[in-house]
Amino acid sequence: LCLMFCGSQSLVGYMAATGLYLYGALWAYASVFANALESSDLVSGCGYAGFIALFSAIVVPLSLLDLREQIAVQVSLSGCRLLMVLAMVGSIMGDALAGPEAFHFDPAVPHQDPPLVRWGGAYILLPIAAYASIFHHSIPGLSQPVADRAQLASIFGNVFVFTAASYCLIGLVVGYYFGDDIQTSCNINWGGYHGGTGTLVQDADGTQHRTDVALWAKALSAYVVLFPALDVVSAFPLNAITLGNNLLGAHFGEKIHEAEKSWHNRTRFRCYACLPPIFGALLVRDLGTITDFTGVTGFAIAFSFPALLSIYSKRMVEEHFPRLTTTGYHNGFSNEQWALTVFFFGVVLVVFVLGCLIWEASGGFLLTIGRNRN
Repeated sequence: LCLMFCGSQSLVGYMAATGLYLYGALWAYASVFANALESSDLVSGCGYAGFIALFSAIVVPLSLLDLREQIAVQVSLSGCRLLMVLAMVGSIMGDALAGPEAFHFDPAVPHQDPPLVRWGGAYILLPIAAYASIFHHSIPGLSQPVADRAQLASIFGNVFVFTAASYCLIGLVVGYYFGDDIQTSCNINWGGYHGGTGTLVQDADGTQHRTDVALWAKALSAYVVLFPALDVVSAFPLNAITLGNNLLGAHFGEKIHEAEKSWHNRTRFRCYACLPPIFGALLVRDLGTITDFTGVTGFAIAFSFPALLSIYSKRMVEEHFPRLTTTGYHNGFSNEQWALTVFFFGVVLVVFVLGCLIWEASGGFLLTIGRNRN
């Protein structure tokens, strides 16, 4: 669409934005998987690099399958995601209802009263929100298994509302409860969940551990800590397929429809998509660092490029079909002024967040140089 309506320069920009975003997303999935398993007491002995190797052994073959072959797995995991939200929010609410002196997590988390909003962290929140909410680039691939295409608008709309509500609920409850003690991957905070059961025992060397924890508390703890690892196993192939298809299209151009019929071509470009971020996760494992820069490209994907497509496609229709003023998708926002507002909104977000991240990085670098000179 970018090539058809906006020209080759727009296509190059879109491919660069989606490529950077998807590589970053796949990188983050590998990091989440390895960090979750490494923090769990149920799985040990492999180390971070070993879990990355295990992750690659699972997701690379899955990335070579078509989406239709993964429908049952994806649908079942959707129910597990809902259960994950309920487990996280429910366990914290149970702790709150138990009274101010009750601590259901080890180490004990003192009940805090953090501010509801810290405006200084907006540049950190915005790219994470973009990273978590974007699915625009995957809509063509996700739409293929849907038989009734007329239902796509309601399907994606309901999914967006549900995921946005879930993220807001988790962010408010978990952030308010743990405050500054929250982990970058917040599910890791449940590694010491005991639900108020068991006895805290001090060993001879001074370390403490809890014994006789109830089975339900152990199960909930293990589920919250380990499920994200399973979840990213399902999400990784979806994004790898999307990125592989984009790389395939960028390489073959107008011959894409013939090239994508070849299993060899699909396999080769999907390997190009899924292998680099796995190696990258071995070098940088901090999820916050990955999502900070990955989410910046999401602003262009979510706001700027759709607005450009709206403007130029409308102009092309008016040029070739002057009597066709509206389509079946026309609504109150279908005008060039609104599209321009959305476009520049995305541009401003990219400049603001990227500038803040660069400023923060350069400030830390300059501070380190100053300390070394002193």
